[in-house]
Amino acid sequence: MVHRGSTGAEIESLVRTYKKATTVREEDKRGLLDTLRQFATLNAARVQSERRALLFDDSSNLFRAMRDDPILGFSMADIGEIAGKDKSTVSRQLGRAAKSGDGETLNG
Repeated sequence: MVHRGSTGAEIESLVRTYKKATTVREEDKRGLLDTLRQFATLNAARVQSERRALLFDDSSNLFRAMRDDPILGFSMADIGEIAGKDKSTVSRQLGRAAKSGDGETLNG
């Protein structure tokens, strides 16, 4: 999410943004994905443009990138937790995107 080689201050800023989002009133709480989108908006220069574009693209493209990145190695359960959805919902969304031709053929 943040550039490789980010400073400690930049990482602290991301963590602080997430903490604030999770400690506000119950009805105003944001999930991790929404928090990352907010951080990317407020700190555009700190976030790689490709990753920023994925955050705001169709969710199935983001989920596919998260799942297929060999360094991140996110499972469907991980992606579901980040997106605030059940892993089966994430899997179905990826499957629908593949069937509709929105993306490349998916593995898994």
